Amino acid sequence: MVDKYGTGQDPNCYSGTPVLINLLNITNDDILEEAEREITIACAETIEFQDPPPMIWITSALSTRLYFVIFTSGPEK
Repeated sequence: MVDKYGTGQDPNCYSGTPVLINLLNITNDDILEEAEREITIACAETIEFQDPPPMIWITSALSTRLYFVIFTSGPEK
């Protein structure tokens, strides 16, 4: 994938792919998508829902957990 300026490889992606560098070392987009789905389900099972559940909190919690389980913090890693 090209970088944001369209001049070269995005340093946040594996070389020659549009896949973000991740802690699972998955370079295939379809496999990474499946892993994200499975991890999201596992993370959702750890959230204690309240009555009524505050949807923005749930979305934020899932997004944060998913990101930190899968992705590094950037190209400096």
